[in-house]
Amino acid sequence: MKPMIARDTAVSFVHNRYLVDLPNGERHALIAIAKLAELEIPASLRSIGGVEPASLLKRELIMRLVSPDAPSARFALPHDKLGDLILDSVDGREIEEVWQRILDLDVFQAAFISRRLIEVGRVTEAAEILRLKHDRIWQFSDDFPPSFAHTIDELYLRAGLNGAYRSNLRALLQAFVDRHENFLNGAGSFLRFVRKTGESQAEFVSIYLGANPVRLEMAVKLAPPHDVVQLLQPADTPEADAASCTVQCPSDIQT
Repeated sequence: MKPMIARDTAVSFVHNRYLVDLPNGERHALIAIAKLAELEIPASLRSIGGVEPASLLKRELIMRLVSPDAPSARFALPHDKLGDLILDSVDGREIEEVWQRILDLDVFQAAFISRRLIEVGRVTEAAEILRLKHDRIWQFSDDFPPSFAHTIDELYLRAGLNGAYRSNLRALLQAFVDRHENFLNGAGSFLRFVRKTGESQAEFVSIYLGANPVRLEMAVKLAPPHDVVQLLQPADTPEADAASCTVQCPSDIQT
């Protein structure tokens, strides 16, 4: 029979190995990584404060994960189950503070957390995050360009929230067009979403085409051809649907 280690002993060992003498920044980063390990989600660099935890990496207490699909490295424990032991050795108030920081520092990760919570049946918690962060999630940006609109909308619907959160789509798109050079990238996917919601596609096309002519010319050069074609197709035609189907739409939020 294999000897069993008491949980208190395991918690004490993990605390001494992982947490003792850590600088505050790395302590918070480790707690964040442990908290996200509960959902089997690696932590983004942004969600742990934007600085790689050098001593944790040097001591090989965490792993640095790199993916061609991710804009920056992500961080995880050698084993997700370690997260429970780390969290058990930390005061609950500190864990809650770190959790809120995760949601505040990386809204993209917050949306992914919501999706994961829905997958494991914790829909109420997911809906609460989406309610709290809707002003930042439903705000087109480099993290959430208009091409993500259908994915975000689906996430809200799966959490039991209605479409009221997308009531200001026109203003959101106008702000995105005004702020971004490559504003036509993903336009086809966004217009496909607009048709699905029953909105007038022509109004959104006019926002795209109403940009300053010099900026519009540059955006056309930067955008994939299928996005430009989609803008020029009449709405609600087989040709428009065919054009939109060639767009690579993000079917899910990825870490």
